[in-house]
Amino acid sequence: MFRKNLIRGCLDLLFDCKNCAVFVYICLYSLASANSVSITITEEWGNLEAGTNEEFHVVIKSANETHGNLEFSVVAGSQPIIRREIEVTVAADRPTIVPVKFTVPPLKDNVAIQSMLTVAFHAQGNGMDKTVASVEKSLWFFAANPFANREKSLKDKKITLFDPDGKTQKRFEQAGIPFDLAPRLDAIATVNEGILVIGEGLSLRDFKSLAEMCLAAAVRGASVLCLALKDGQFLLIDSNDGALPSPHAMSFRHNDIIANLDKRLDANAWPPDGILAARTLMISGDRGPVSVEVVDKTDGWPWIELTFNSHGKVIFCQYDIIEKWVAGPAPRYLLAALLDHLLANNLPKGGTAAAAGPAEKTQKEKKP
Repeated sequence: MFRKNLIRGCLDLLFDCKNCAVFVYICLYSLASANSVSITITEEWGNLEAGTNEEFHVVIKSANETHGNLEFSVVAGSQPIIRREIEVTVAADRPTIVPVKFTVPPLKDNVAIQSMLTVAFHAQGNGMDKTVASVEKSLWFFAANPFANREKSLKDKKITLFDPDGKTQKRFEQAGIPFDLAPRLDAIATVNEGILVIGEGLSLRDFKSLAEMCLAAAVRGASVLCLALKDGQFLLIDSNDGALPSPHAMSFRHNDIIANLDKRLDANAWPPDGILAARTLMISGDRGPVSVEVVDKTDGWPWIELTFNSHGKVIFCQYDIIEKWVAGPAPRYLLAALLDHLLANNLPKGGTAAAAGPAEKTQKEKKP
């Protein structure tokens, strides 16, 4: 009925108006809008682990009640993984959510495959059967453990871990990452080389000198990775404090750093809630001392990196790597890229992706 009334109204205007072309355009545009259908995929992430059952959600919107088939397919290179059709009826102006489920094929260690999820809605009725809306989503399939077959190269990094609550230690052991455990905070004062990792979730209120000791380790020549801090604050720069080391360079980064380290990784959202860093770092101070505070906000800095003339460096990384370890492969592969980057002598440059692990192979086309 709406369609008939719209056409009748357009014809009346066409005969009565001098600017016929303008009104014809308006009528046709309105008619098209009245029958418009759109589809979107709610999940923003696209990094998936091999061998897992995955589910995405497709939202279909239509100005009028529409019946048809939702077709989806997943293709890895030229190899089809799945192709299915689902019969759907979409109510007028009421979004319809359709789950799309598939199983990621198994992969050998150190293999990653670029894939594509394609979704299309085919409207039916009145003799019509055509694609009225479609969307594509880029996916990456990863083997579960980015540290597989890398024991020697990881041992050469000489990793020392300080992790009082044991959560980071547990994940390192599961992944086969070799490390020496620092049993107490004062033990990290002897770390002069290799990589010092501070376990995720520590409070600077409980370990007040932790940040200062991280900076001191970098001055001695170590590379320090401080995983997401829970709370507290610390002094970053103070030209009036001779005991506080002065960095050669500093880098404050948002999520673009993830793509710089590994361009395959999700840099906008991680499952299950889309958050990459629940707590970030806020900077305060102008011409005087500069301090950093850990805040329960997502709009601060998730990454601060300082390098020193000794070639040591400190990275305060607030991404929830350990917290979201099992939610998807992105946190694990980010850690792998981080460990490689820590022993590089330069700050990451915009648009430059650091190499992934030496044993890792990326395949755009490979049969699972």
